Amino acid sequence: APLLYLSTTDFVQHKYEPDEETALDFYAGVDAAIGALDDMGAIVGVTADHGMKGKTLGGPEHLPNILMVESYLSEAGINNTTILPITDPYVVHHGALGSYATVYLEQESDVASAIEALNGHPNVYRVLSRSDACALYELPADRIGELVVVATENSVFGRTPEYHDLEVVPRLRSHGGESEQWVPLLVN
Repeated sequence: APLLYLSTTDFVQHKYEPDEETALDFYAGVDAAIGALDDMGAIVGVTADHGMKGKTLGGPEHLPNILMVESYLSEAGINNTTILPITDPYVVHHGALGSYATVYLEQESDVASAIEALNGHPNVYRVLSRSDACALYELPADRIGELVVVATENSVFGRTPEYHDLEVVPRLRSHGGESEQWVPLLVN
């Protein structure tokens, strides 16, 4: 039997809460298309590549809840380069802000002080050394920095304020942390 894979952008899910009119209209269109395939007798599976959570401080302004990791550590006297794997050309979706970061330290002797500084921030869910991150997440040690940092459910990480254009993210919904691991899988 032939297999057909269809993919859509996740722009709507990044920009709108699940119960907003624009999102509901989008889902109605997807539902109609899936229904048409089902009516033709197709076996249809639907899933997502990641979960999604709102990453704002709340209130009517929906201001993003961001920890600029590279700046935060630099202000603590710890020279570093923070890498956010979520960075892609579609920054209008999430402003290249995500819930996972890996931190390369200029001085490996700064690991303990960087962990202490990050653990003290309310936006940090978990900070791990390279070896602990590799063990917990099964990551290749040669592809990550000295630290891996995971954000809390309703926050994201950035590098520095200058690196991110926050004008393109009026309402931030993003992913990459442990709170976005639940992903639906539906089959008719």
